[in-house]
Amino acid sequence: VSFLFNYIKPSNSMKKLTKKSLEELAQVMPVLSEVEMRECVGGDIVYINADGVFLRKENNPTVNEVRIEGTSFYKTLPEGTYVQTFMYDYEAEGESGAMERRQGSGIMFMCSGSGSYEEQKAFFESLARNTNSEWGWAHDNAGKDPNAQMNSMIFSTNDSNSLDSTIFLEQASEYNAFYHSHPRDANVDPNPSDPDRNVKNNLIDNFGYDTKNIGTYDAKTNSYNTYY
Repeated sequence: VSFLFNYIKPSNSMKKLTKKSLEELAQVMPVLSEVEMRECVGGDIVYINADGVFLRKENNPTVNEVRIEGTSFYKTLPEGTYVQTFMYDYEAEGESGAMERRQGSGIMFMCSGSGSYEEQKAFFESLARNTNSEWGWAHDNAGKDPNAQMNSMIFSTNDSNSLDSTIFLEQASEYNAFYHSHPRDANVDPNPSDPDRNVKNNLIDNFGYDTKNIGTYDAKTNSYNTYY
């Protein structure tokens, strides 16, 4: 299991993805050919499938949650959360053995300073345990203060074997902790791969992260492992 790693140097112009900055982000990140925000504030139901792929959003005056189509799973969105979908380009080996340019899709939940650490942690873990995809969770509460309001992004690029980190690395300077999940039913090595360590080294060397706040979440054992 590994990231599709893209090296991005830190920049003073980096900022958190917000409602006002979505169009600007789409322009400065050519790897994203489409960015579409779907707000989930004030009562909405977001439907995804078992692979974490966004299906649709339904307005609801009393419920604000994500549901997995065809199952009984639902989870209340952390307070202050909105969701957006995005497209990204990547390279993969084709049938001929040559590298081919392809396009993938993803979904991102942005938690903007209202939900608590435990609330956002539980949301990330629920998605990891109940879908077939890897998920990333970046937040700015490395001290794990249970009472602090915090910002975080919880995202997936809809793949059980990898997580494209481009959209996170473009905003890595806004956070100080990062974890990605291994799916519950995946037969994978729980230890970080070499590309995982490349991401770790990038976050430490260029963004000031502490190694103890970078790791994996194993959905099968419900446990966290820091990189080494």
